[in-house]
Amino acid sequence: MFVVNLGRDANFFAGSNATAPSLFGRMKITRQINDMYFPKAGVDIDGPTIEDFSSALVIADAINQAGTTDPNKVLDVLRAKTFDAPYFVSGKIKFDDKGQNEFSASVMVQVLNGVYEAVWPVEFKTAEAVPAFPAWNKR
Repeated sequence: MFVVNLGRDANFFAGSNATAPSLFGRMKITRQINDMYFPKAGVDIDGPTIEDFSSALVIADAINQAGTTDPNKVLDVLRAKTFDAPYFVSGKIKFDDKGQNEFSASVMVQVLNGVYEAVWPVEFKTAEAVPAFPAWNKR
């Protein structure tokens, strides 16, 4: 909604994100998830939403593998397993002893012509970064 609300003033904004629509062509599973999400939401799936989606998948997988909803058994699975996550640029999820994802990764994105483009890392780059923003009165 950031780009929708700000229009052309959103151009050149940069940050990091777990995904971007510009990556859907390279990431088949992410595109398929978006194909289900977009008709209901009216917007493409974004990083925070796909992270929430992932949380539901991982906990469901852990419960299935534990064979129970017993919290200790589910935690044992969460601590021991590496989960496939083809919808993330890292491709997997593994929790360390503090519960942090060891493979957490995102892409640097920049809004260019109203589109979130991946500008880094190189293997996911969909556009060149524009590090020197034009002055507001020159946009």
